[in-house]
Amino acid sequence: MKNIFLNNKNKGFTLIELMVATSIFMIVMLMALGAIVTSSNASKNYQKIRDSVDNVNFALESMTRAIRMGNSYSCLDGSDSDCQELAFTSSSSDYIIYRQESNDDGTYNLCKSKNGGTCVPIVSEEVNIEKLSFSIKGEDVNDDTQPSVYIIIKGSCEVKDQKISFSIQTMASQRNFE
Repeated sequence: MKNIFLNNKNKGFTLIELMVATSIFMIVMLMALGAIVTSSNASKNYQKIRDSVDNVNFALESMTRAIRMGNSYSCLDGSDSDCQELAFTSSSSDYIIYRQESNDDGTYNLCKSKNGGTCVPIVSEEVNIEKLSFSIKGEDVNDDTQPSVYIIIKGSCEVKDQKISFSIQTMASQRNFE
């Protein structure tokens, strides 16, 4: 009977071959792990930007809902065609003012004042409102046009040195038109 352990010089892997294979495997795994970490960080940044844009959309939707249900629209800074401060009476008889207000860091925020109180920011601090404009139509007593407010908001969201610009336009027409 032959001893199978005496004649197997050419079978199996050497220590060098195992070390080279392990090293190649480790390099491939580190590259894959690096790609996963980079992808995860990019995903987190994009999620923060998306949250900021969603915050602006929510604030604009809240504004248009309040404007739609309000009445007695007026501009506090003069002309009704291009104003930066909109005042109106809400459906609950509150005196509401929407305007752009400067932050301490030189950026601008969109804020809401209720019944002459302090102006409270309604968008997150990552959002810089560069332009806020209201245009009022149909508030003249002799005009039969349904009252409406055209809103333009331009700005940017900045998260970790990544700046995304946006421009939103919408119109809110008064619902309780008589």
